[in-house]
Amino acid sequence: ARTVLDRFALDVFWFHASRLGLSQDEVRTLGRVAGAECWVQRRTAAQPASERGMDWHYDKDEDLLDERDIAVTPTVSTVTYLSSVGAPLVVVSHTHLEREGGALSGFGDAEVRAFVNRPLFGRHVAFDGGLLHGCPARLGETAGERLSLVVNVWLDHRPLGTVTSESYFADARHRPRQTAEDTSGHQLSRIRRRRVQDKQDKQREHSHDTEPDGHLFLLDSCEGSSALFAPGTSQSEVEERCCRDEAEAGAVELPVEFGPWKVSGLRAPREFRSTLGAEDDQRGLWCIRHPAGQVKLELPQWDATAAVSHRRSRRAGSRRLRSERPR
Repeated sequence: ARTVLDRFALDVFWFHASRLGLSQDEVRTLGRVAGAECWVQRRTAAQPASERGMDWHYDKDEDLLDERDIAVTPTVSTVTYLSSVGAPLVVVSHTHLEREGGALSGFGDAEVRAFVNRPLFGRHVAFDGGLLHGCPARLGETAGERLSLVVNVWLDHRPLGTVTSESYFADARHRPRQTAEDTSGHQLSRIRRRRVQDKQDKQREHSHDTEPDGHLFLLDSCEGSSALFAPGTSQSEVEERCCRDEAEAGAVELPVEFGPWKVSGLRAPREFRSTLGAEDDQRGLWCIRHPAGQVKLELPQWDATAAVSHRRSRRAGSRRLRSERPR
C-alpha cells in the first residue's frame, strides 16, 4: 500500500471480507475483480446549502451504467467519519437498482425502515451496497466541516473507471480511460479482457451474503463497541432500543428524489438535532419503522433523453481518487 488511505481501504476490505465469512484464500480465487474503491468526502459551511449534503443515490459502476445500461452495485458500502458534524446518512431498506436499465425496484408490501446515522468521529458504518441512501442537508448543522472516508467493497466486479493507487501516482498525466470494450485500460491494471456478460456470469457464480434488507452494521472505534442491527439476532436488544415505529417517533416528512423517481411517505426523527449522545438513540443512530404501504415509489414514464441528461449531470466533476464523486 502506497498511502495511509490505501492501507485503510485494505483494512476495511479485509475486515468485511472476513465478516462475510471469506478467507484470504477464497478472496484470492476471485481474482482482480475483488478490491476496495475509496475516496474522501468533504463538506464545509462555505459551500452552498445545496452542496452540504449528498443527493439520494445508489453506489454503482457509473461507467458500466453509462456505456452498457447495466447497473452493478458493490457488495458492501461503507463510511468512516473523521468529524462529528454535518448532514446525517440515511439508508432506506427494500429498494434496489434493477440490473438492466438501472430502473428501481419497488417497496412492495414489506415494512420499510429508514436508518438515520449522525456523523460521529471514529464511527464506521456499513450496509448492503445495493440500498438507496443519501445525506439530506436539511437534517445537518450548517457550521463545521463534515469529513469522511468512503470505501466500497467489491467482491465480484471491478468498476470500469477505477485505477490502482500505484498507477494513479505513477502516471497521472497519461492515464487512458478504461471502457467496457477494453478493461485492460492501462499497463498496470492487468485485468483480463472479458465481455460484460462474463462479468454477470461471474457475479452469479460468487454469491455472498451481505446485510439483509434493512440491516446496518455499526462500529464505533472510539468506544470499541459494535452492533449489527438485525432482528432475531443477539443484537435484538439494540434493535429494540433504536428502532421505533414512525407514529411513535414524532417523525417529520423526508422527501426523496432520485433522478426522475420520487419516494413519498418516508419520515425522519423530529428530535434529530437535539439528542446527540442521549442514551435512547444510541448516540445519534435511529431506525424508523414504516408500516407496509406507507412508503411509495413513483415510477415515471421513461424518457431516454432525460436519462442521458441525468447521468451526465450525475457524473459532472467526477474523477476517481483525484476528487470525490457525488455519492
